[in-house]
Amino acid sequence: MSRLRTALVVVGLASLAACDLDRLGASKDDQRGRERQVIVVGRPSDAISLDPARPTDNESAEVLEQVFETLVRYHPGTTNVEPALATSWESDASGLVWTFHLREGVRFHDGTSLDADAVVFSFERQRDPAHRYHTGRFNYWENNFRNILKVEKVDDLTVRFHIASRYAPFLANMTMFPVSIVSPRAVAQWGDAFAEHPVGTGPFVLERWDRGERIVLGRFKGYWGPQASIERLVFEVVPDARQRLIDLESGAVDLAVAILPEELQFVDLHPGLTLYRPPTNNVTYLAMNCLKPPFDDVRVRRAVNLAINKQPIVRLSYQGLAIPAESPLPPTQWGHVAAAGRYAPNEARALLAQAAADKVKLDRTYTLYV
Repeated sequence: MSRLRTALVVVGLASLAACDLDRLGASKDDQRGRERQVIVVGRPSDAISLDPARPTDNESAEVLEQVFETLVRYHPGTTNVEPALATSWESDASGLVWTFHLREGVRFHDGTSLDADAVVFSFERQRDPAHRYHTGRFNYWENNFRNILKVEKVDDLTVRFHIASRYAPFLANMTMFPVSIVSPRAVAQWGDAFAEHPVGTGPFVLERWDRGERIVLGRFKGYWGPQASIERLVFEVVPDARQRLIDLESGAVDLAVAILPEELQFVDLHPGLTLYRPPTNNVTYLAMNCLKPPFDDVRVRRAVNLAINKQPIVRLSYQGLAIPAESPLPPTQWGHVAAAGRYAPNEARALLAQAAADKVKLDRTYTLYV
């Protein structure tokens, strides 16, 4: 029906030093001397797990993407895949064998080297039920990566993937956080507790996690790429949306996410705040059970689609922060195909009349709540 177009992120412009460094283990002198080196993000809830192979929540992913890296990534602001831990890649003519060439000189936060063994370990612990560290659930594997048959080492800096069938999203899926490369030594050291002691190759390293309160990340000085421009990144849990905005005004946090729609006008008019509306992949839809009448008839389903005027829903219920859905995939995903969404109640009535003439029972009233 509709697609949420924006995630509401508000940034305080007055200060980037809005962090109580005493509670993060820094002295008053440190606090004065390291001004503008800490960014605090206020968000509704805490991460669930910091083992990239396990969680599905946004709060975990936001942290994981700072601590870990994948073989490839999206170029910022686009769906174009670019090198990350792999500098190049190719597939054979069949499309069933993919070879990735790894970046030299990359180290994990624990000082161990990124190599083909680490990549094989990171994938095989999810794929192979007989793997020593295949424990618990790997939530994304069955849906997104079950096409992978085997991952093997070619040499120290080359890995090869064998997949079951040609799969267009394969390379795009390699950008996803669940297939981040983890330190084998750290997984061996911590076992299931690796979820609380993550070790990756990313620009930030975990310094502290106070469950339900905050996560503190520090700049990784051994990072292979450009150094992070800030020393610390703090994710602060502030469950109440109104309180997040109050904290932002007072300087207790520097960024506040998931601001209430009714607060938008206040934020827009505030001289010290900037509202960012980055596109999201959220989809709001009306689900119909295609196995049960009358929705097992495609004409009825099409009629429902044509009978709903999506524009007022977007304008009133989402206060203009969405766009009508044109297809199951949002415009920010590479598989999106634009189609003309139409409100055509007369066509809907005609389709229902055709279905009724063919003995489809249309004797119930359905109420749509938005």
